[in-house]
Amino acid sequence: MSLFLVDISEEALAKAEKSVKEVQGVGEVYSMVVDVGNVAQVIALREKVFDVFGEVSHAVGLVVQAEGC
Repeated sequence: MSLFLVDISEEALAKAEKSVKEVQGVGEVYSMVVDVGNVAQVIALREKVFDVFGEVSHAVGLVVQAEGC
C-alpha cells in the first residue's frame, strides 16, 4: 500500500515519513506540508495526490496530536 502523509509541521512530517518508510512491506511514501485550515493548500494537496496516484481508492483522515501539544 502506498501512502501520502500530511502535516503542518515539516519536522513532524519528516519524522513520520522516516518511521513509515521503515515498516517492512510498505509501498511508496509521499508527504507534503499542508495547513488543512487553508483551502488553497488542501486543493493543492488533492491535485498532488491525483498526480501521484492517478486514482484514489481509499482516503482516510486521521488526526493525531503529539504528546505535550
